[in-house]
Amino acid sequence: MRTQLAIGAAKISGVLSRLRGGGATSLPGVVGLKIQPRLISQLQRNLAGSIVVTGTNGKTTTSRFVGEILGAADKPYIHNQSGSNLLRGIAAVLAQTSTKPRKGRRPWGLFEVDEATMPAACRELAPKVVVVTNLFRDQLDRYGELQRTADYLREAFASLPASTTILLNADDPLVASLGKGLPQKVVYFGIEDTSVSKPGLPHAADSITTPTGKLLRYEAVFTGHLGHYRSPDRSLKRPKPTVAVTDVRLDGTAGSDLKIKLGRKSIKLRLSVPGVYNAYNAVAAAAVGHALDVTPTKIAAAISQTAAAFGRAEHASVDGRTLFIGLIKNPTGANEMIHTLTLDAKPKDFLIAINDNFADGTDVSWLWDADFEQLLPITRRVAVAGTRADDMALRLKYAGRPESDVAVYHSLTKALGESLAKLPDGGTLYVLPTYTAMLELRRELANAGHLKHYLD
Repeated sequence: MRTQLAIGAAKISGVLSRLRGGGATSLPGVVGLKIQPRLISQLQRNLAGSIVVTGTNGKTTTSRFVGEILGAADKPYIHNQSGSNLLRGIAAVLAQTSTKPRKGRRPWGLFEVDEATMPAACRELAPKVVVVTNLFRDQLDRYGELQRTADYLREAFASLPASTTILLNADDPLVASLGKGLPQKVVYFGIEDTSVSKPGLPHAADSITTPTGKLLRYEAVFTGHLGHYRSPDRSLKRPKPTVAVTDVRLDGTAGSDLKIKLGRKSIKLRLSVPGVYNAYNAVAAAAVGHALDVTPTKIAAAISQTAAAFGRAEHASVDGRTLFIGLIKNPTGANEMIHTLTLDAKPKDFLIAINDNFADGTDVSWLWDADFEQLLPITRRVAVAGTRADDMALRLKYAGRPESDVAVYHSLTKALGESLAKLPDGGTLYVLPTYTAMLELRRELANAGHLKHYLD
């Protein structure tokens, strides 16, 4: 009785939220959980199973790939696609999609889950598949250092059924170490093609030591601290991945071509999203498809047809000009975006929008660990906006861009309008926003008809 009341109240609050212009992404969950605290565990029984995607970077894009794979395999699913990845977001999508399941056609649950929410989410969902993309320093005001984040995941894994399959990034030393001694089936994924390796570890690399504090030795570095590593005494080394990218061909901001090994079989696919970091998202999703016994052909076709998730290397056309929107939210994500943009040395116009709202992380010290110096040689014009526009302007000053050559705005709308106006016809404005700045930007573009709302 209480569960049905919670579902009804959640659905009503969702309708009211949308009437008031909201997205109904979390309020229905807040209402439903207030009435029935075990709402998630009650409603997950109506699912064929749950897939949980967690990690610092790549949750949204990986989940988008997985959703396409489920669709290609004719597996209906529900998904917290708005990115509301706390318990209230999970409860909201479960309650609002709750119907009496058709015999043999129960949907799967596909859930992006915040790392700190993992212990509670795994207890409630008892997922069949869990994938961990990576662990980087992110939002230090919320998570603290990485060991604390890893502890959240260890606690989550301890509550999982033995039947769960856990997919871990072999190239991340801390993530890979989480698989040691687990009773569940553990499958590793990673990148084997060392042709896209960087010259060395970036200065802001995170997990580069053994548990005893000895520096790891790297034979290849792909992004941040992800790569091929081993400890000096060989007591710790990278696990051999079962699902692996064996060939990478980068094509700037246009995407990349990949070859992925799935056990004993291989697939070739074209990504419409750029960078080595998206190769990781693709191979993580391929590992999910492999764990669910989806055919390699369907996995390849599904990933190839997936468009960029909102704000993640997304393009928009505005009055004869192009916007490229690339979310940045921590040093590694920013550095990978910068690296991708510098593959093309053509001078570019940039708008960097930095907010420090709760969803962004209120600590913006990460700006000093991002390699904005590498961006300056390809910068024609640059504007900064957001609640921390002045901080970003200062960061660019120390990177070598004179103050007089940085336009500072405290209105994102004005910054966007004036930056676009200074572009030549057919030109591209590269916008690098933090999370809430990206949502504000997309909302404005969607209201003007230049983009779809991310919930459409």
